[in-house]
Amino acid sequence: MSTGTGRESDKFMLRLPDGMRDRIKAAADANNRSMNAEIVATLEHEYPAPILPPLTDEDMIAFFDQMLARLNPEDEAYDPVAFKKYVDEAKQLRDMYKARLEDALKK
Repeated sequence: MSTGTGRESDKFMLRLPDGMRDRIKAAADANNRSMNAEIVATLEHEYPAPILPPLTDEDMIAFFDQMLARLNPEDEAYDPVAFKKYVDEAKQLRDMYKARLEDALKK
């Protein structure tokens, strides 16, 4: 689903064939929405956002390993308590995915 439209949204000028504006207006009225919302709903239906494949446990383990490897020691000096909490949580999540993967491989 889209995140909504507004003045800051991407704009696209469009030339419509004769009579199409009236058809869009009629459909928008029937669906209790603006013409813009009707056009966006139709485009979302016809051109849905791609669905990414789900991440595997291996993907998640690699992600947390890379994240931990890229930590900047200077960040620890800035706020040692927050840094330790961040590292501990990342390690906990990585270990959770490792355990889940090990359990799955045992079956």
